[in-house]
Formats: sequence, C-alpha cells, structure tokens
Amino acid sequence: MGMYLNPPKSIFSKYLKARIFVDKSDIFRHLNAWCESYDGYICLTRPRRFGKSMMTDMIAAYYGLDHDSHDIFDGLKVAKIDTYAQYINRYAVVSFDAQSFRDNVENPLDFVPSIHERIGSEFRARWPEWTDSTMTLPRMMQEVYAHTGSQFVVLIDEWDSIFRRDKNNTAACKAWVQFLRSMFKSAEARSYLALAYITGILPIKKYDVESSLNVFSEYTILDTHPLEPYFGFTEEEVAALCAQYQMNLNEIMRWYDGYRLSSDISMYNPKAVVEALARKRCSVYWTQTGAFDVVMDYVNMNFDGLHDAISQMLMGDRIPVKTGGFNTSLELRDRDDVLTALIHLGYLTFDWETKTAWIPNEEVRNVLEDAVTKSGWKNVMENIRRSRDFMDAIECGDAREAASLLESIHDALSVPLHYHSEGDLTATLLHACYVARENYLFYREIPSSRGYADLILAPTMVHAHRPIIFELKLDTSTDSAIRQILQRRYFDTPVLKNYHGDVLTVAMMYDRKDKQHRCAIETMTI
Repeated sequence: MGMYLNPPKSIFSKYLKARIFVDKSDIFRHLNAWCESYDGYICLTRPRRFGKSMMTDMIAAYYGLDHDSHDIFDGLKVAKIDTYAQYINRYAVVSFDAQSFRDNVENPLDFVPSIHERIGSEFRARWPEWTDSTMTLPRMMQEVYAHTGSQFVVLIDEWDSIFRRDKNNTAACKAWVQFLRSMFKSAEARSYLALAYITGILPIKKYDVESSLNVFSEYTILDTHPLEPYFGFTEEEVAALCAQYQMNLNEIMRWYDGYRLSSDISMYNPKAVVEALARKRCSVYWTQTGAFDVVMDYVNMNFDGLHDAISQMLMGDRIPVKTGGFNTSLELRDRDDVLTALIHLGYLTFDWETKTAWIPNEEVRNVLEDAVTKSGWKNVMENIRRSRDFMDAIECGDAREAASLLESIHDALSVPLHYHSEGDLTATLLHACYVARENYLFYREIPSSRGYADLILAPTMVHAHRPIIFELKLDTSTDSAIRQILQRRYFDTPVLKNYHGDVLTVAMMYDRKDKQHRCAIETMTI
C-alpha cells in the first residue's frame, strides 16, 4: 500500500465523517459492469467542486486490493448491488491528482518524469523482482500483470490541469500527451487495464488529444447519461438534507439548483449546499473557490452579441447557444465559444431540447452581476436600477410609478415590430421583476382551479415577503384584470397552497390604442 499505488482506504473514509455525506456509491452499478470491457475507459468532466475528487477516492478505496474495505462499504448503497462482492478489493489501483504533481515541480518539463519516479518507486518497493528504475510506469504495469495476472484500475484526477496551467509550453503538453498515449492506447494497455477513469473540467477533444484518448467514453456536463445522479446533489437528496438541517428548501433551490443534466434531472451545487446547511445561511460559497478573474476575462471578450447575451441572461432570459463548434477554452473564436466554455465551467446551464443556455441559480447570478458591474456595463446597471425601483413601487402600492417604470423598461427592451404583442409585454414584466429573484421563486402560467395565472412570485422566506400575483392584459381595464385574479382563484395554486396571509394582486395593462401602460395594485388575504 502506498500513496499512489493502492492508496489507503482511510482517504475515502474521512468523507464519511464529514459534516454532510451523500452516498453516491451506487455508481458502481455502472463501473462494475464496465470493468474488463471495452467500455472501461471513462472520462468525466464537471465544474470545480462537483464531487469528482471524492468519487475518485471512493473508487480507489473500493477496488484496491491491499486492504479490506467491507467495513466502509457494507453500509453503503453499493452493498445492495449484485456485483458488490465480486469486485470489492479486486484490483491493483493507481490513483493520482495530476494537478498536485504539477504543483510540486517548478519546471513543467519535470511533470511527467516526476510521475514515473514517484509512482514508480512504490511499484519497485511492492514488486522489486519485476520492476526497476529504467522502466516507465506503463511498462511496470505491463510487467506486473504478466507475472501476477493482476489487472489495474487507473484513476487520474484533474487530467487536463497542465493544459490550463502550461498552455504555452508546447513541449510539456506534448510530453503529457505521450504519457497518456502510452498509458491507455498501447496494445498492452488492453490487457493490464481493468478500468481507466479520468476527470477534468473541459472535454478531451478541446485539447487536441483525441488520438491519445479516443478510447474513452466522455461524460460531460452537456452529455452525461447515465451518470447524471452521481455528481452534484439531486432534488430528493437536497430535500432530505433540508429537512434534517431545518433549512428552507425553496431558498436552497433558488440559490444552488438549476444545472440541467437531462429532461428530468436538475442538479444542485454540492459544495454550496453543504456550506449553506452547515452555516445555516445561503450565500456565495462555490464561486469563491475559483478565480473571479476568469469570469471577468470571459464576459469582457469583444465578440459580437456576447454582451447582449449575458445581459439578457442576467435579466432572466434563455439564450440560444451553438455548442458544437467549441474547440478549446484556449482558442475562443466567437460568442458561442465563450458561452459554451461558461457552461462547462458551471456558470451557465444548457438544455439540449431547446438548445438554450441560462444562469442556473442565484449564486452564479451574483457573480456574473458583480463581474459586469465591475466592468462598467452601464446598460446592465441601469436595468438593475429600474428593476429595483419597479419592485419597490409594487411593494409600496404605487401603481402610477410601477406603470411608468414598466413603460420605460418596455421602451428600452422592445423593437417597434413586437412592441404591441402580449409576448413582448410578458418579457418586459420578467425583466422588470429581475431583482425579485433575490427573494422570490418565479412561476409562469401556473394552473389554478379555474384558469392559469400569468406570473406568481412566491417568497422563499414567507415571513419576510408577501406573494405577488401578476395578471397581464392588452386593451382592457386594470379593474377587470384584478377581478379575473379573484374569479379564477389564482391564489388557489400549488405554489401558494400552504400560504396564509396577505397577497399582492397586480394588474399590468397596455392599451395599444393610446399606447399607455396602466397598473392596479390591491392586497387580499388568503
């Protein structure tokens, strides 16, 4: 047993003693099925702090043959899998963090030699009769397999770190590509490898190493099936944690949910959720672990349409993005490349069905808003100011001021061709309500017992804010819109079923004939 060769199971067992632990061990349902097959080459890319390293440590603890791991895994989900006993402690494991190796050498050209030396020394200590200092790591694995028949599980965390850190050092990057090729692409590798599992932030093809790693199946943030549930927290897991720690699920959802991985799975940011539950308050946690300068660099790139796209997303819109042309974060060519990079980095999320991207949650929205504010985007700052004034007017019951502000926002956003449409008015209202995302969840076209409410803002903290029901109308009176809210019982919707107290009902009307915006605000009790 060494640091890199069959690392101690205690590395993973520490996660079990953490403040919050969510059991993801049923991933072995897939990994065990892929072992010793042509499917046993997995490259998983996710944003920072989405559980990649924890998963790598868990895989090492489960498969490593130099220890008995039953005391750890007998109580976890993996123990219920049919192949649990067949694969536990079955393989020799080589596991290392490429970023840590790079951090420990001053010259990037020493990166690969240090891997051969440090991991090789553990091989020589474990199998001195079959290995020596002249051998590369893949050659040692080949010799050990030839003499013992023991196959290897190879785990590399942060495999792409050198491309991000030493992107201008061609020799160092080529040496790493050659290492990967010799480790995974040789004919011998097919015999000595039972499973290869590497993790990173950006996909393989983005670094021009397809020929070295084309044996790998990639599971990216854009295409993750069937591994969706294992990286990040699911809604069911977060709901259970909120009940355990007595935290408001709606507030946690607003701050940290929103990563769309499939039509029915949306993931929560695990780092942020753990911090919020432990500290008993929602704030910016995950984004503080990364480099704010990277976001600043991206949002300030001078590509046509980029600033408009980010501005629209900040106001709640979804933006079409072409992700297929993205090549590398080192060679961004246009607006779509930048937005795709932000998706992979976790600052945006993406829906394959609609091919649109948007800001996933309040935590990320705070960071992007801060970035564009520091960059002096006057149009964004003006939109935010108007939105705050609009919501203040609604809260104070100032219908005249609310109508005036809605008109100014409508004028700023709309084009003459669409100005008089109901869809344009709806988009204007959503922009006007932008800052309400700090305290409310937005629900559009919500069914009641007698109709559909245009927009309901449900407070995440019910003791601090009143729900707001909006009804939009063209060419009618605001009084009729208020009556419709009552007659169609828009307060009788699932999002308000457990609420008792005052509700603001707001009618927003645009008269196409006299080109006037009007508003009425009334309070009702439910």
